[in-house]
Amino acid sequence: MELIKMQDGLPIFVPEARTIKAFKKIIVRARKNSSWEKQRDRATLELAYVWFMEDFKSYYTSKYPKDEVERDAQVRKRLGLEDWKALKDNDIIEAREVYREMSDSIELWMLRTARIAAIDLIRRLERDVSPPKTDGKFKLPKRPPEEIIKQLKEVSIVLDTLNELEKAAKRSSGSGKMYGNKSKNVFEDPPEEQSR
Repeated sequence: MELIKMQDGLPIFVPEARTIKAFKKIIVRARKNSSWEKQRDRATLELAYVWFMEDFKSYYTSKYPKDEVERDAQVRKRLGLEDWKALKDNDIIEAREVYREMSDSIELWMLRTARIAAIDLIRRLERDVSPPKTDGKFKLPKRPPEEIIKQLKEVSIVLDTLNELEKAAKRSSGSGKMYGNKSKNVFEDPPEEQSR
């Protein structure tokens, strides 16, 4: 069973997602707090928040792999939920953890790690190539140009590696190895969910 389908740029969890306790909590909570139309919209937005924060295909996980606070702010802004304190919402924290566990694979773990390393490498290179102004004059980089050229070549290799890891992660997500954003049998929760 597919858990998510994209509709109008938003990830929409299919009705069967309610069989996962962490997601069901969000849906039930929305039902208690608003009218039918608002509850459906609120639950959809909160579950979309989980996807945007955790799924490797989300723009926000690619752009802000290390900075959860900035990723949170950008996702809430996109969803129109700027005032919501999602990082302190226990139901959302639990849903994110379950989603992460369900979609985790060695390929995704490597991809997340590689994205963080690539961003760090690019930021260091950027500091070297674009030195800050001092007294209105540009300072020359402290490192020799040969080192900077060598690092540019390394960035190229890292980007190629990232592309390969992303392809492997996509293959993995479609192979049945992952639960999270792809396939799941009805009433199938991760082992720790079944014991609750």
